[in-house]
Amino acid sequence: MLTSKEIENLLAKEEYAPIKRIKKKDLTDEQRQEVNTIESIVSFGEDIITLFDFLLDLKETLPTQKSFVDAGVNKMLSHLATHKPEIEVTPIMVEACKLRLTRTYMSKVIELHLEALVREELPQYKMILHPLIDSVMGIDMILETEAKRHYIHVTSNTPMAINMLKRKESRGGYRVGKAYIPYNRDFSGDLVLKYDTNQDSVSTKIINGFPLFNAEFVVWRIELADMSVSFGESLNVPYSKLDHFNDWMKTYIPKAV
Repeated sequence: MLTSKEIENLLAKEEYAPIKRIKKKDLTDEQRQEVNTIESIVSFGEDIITLFDFLLDLKETLPTQKSFVDAGVNKMLSHLATHKPEIEVTPIMVEACKLRLTRTYMSKVIELHLEALVREELPQYKMILHPLIDSVMGIDMILETEAKRHYIHVTSNTPMAINMLKRKESRGGYRVGKAYIPYNRDFSGDLVLKYDTNQDSVSTKIINGFPLFNAEFVVWRIELADMSVSFGESLNVPYSKLDHFNDWMKTYIPKAV
């Protein structure tokens, strides 16, 4: 299990620098439409959902962004061939897959570093993590303090990312074979941790192009939310959002429970 400092030291190395990716402003209208075809697909399946954790276990260290993207592209193309055979994949769509994978990698790295910070700075609290909590509930982390259960989202501090988070609430579900099973997400009372993307700030430090949370900010934000009536869910609530998720899983995806 990597510490926050180990993650920071790895990311500072040259081989961990973000790879080059397409820029929408350089594309034609037709090419942008092809990119949007890839962007509009909600999920590329379990193999992509679990890929980062699989590589983390396989390599016993943090995979580079390049190795993650290389491993993920063929899985995304295979998913398209199986579930979206009507889509004729173009070279730009392949680049769009890579673009999406670079964002996924960055999110996973930020979340992994956040998990390490929480373990180190708030060891008295219980952290609940699972790939399906992320993909189905739309929650990056659940943290149980002495009195509350906090459902935590991690996103960049940009209007586009915040709007995407709002839209994400209505996009819950999971694909089993060719069937897509919807899930009713509820983000009310959730805690959103926002990082800055372009420069160091109170919340963020940038290492080799990757924004990571500052430990002091994470502790302050969680302790503030724990004192506020607007955030979190009582541990004594009769039927929690976590209970709802567990019941949904037992009903629709019992093998994953």
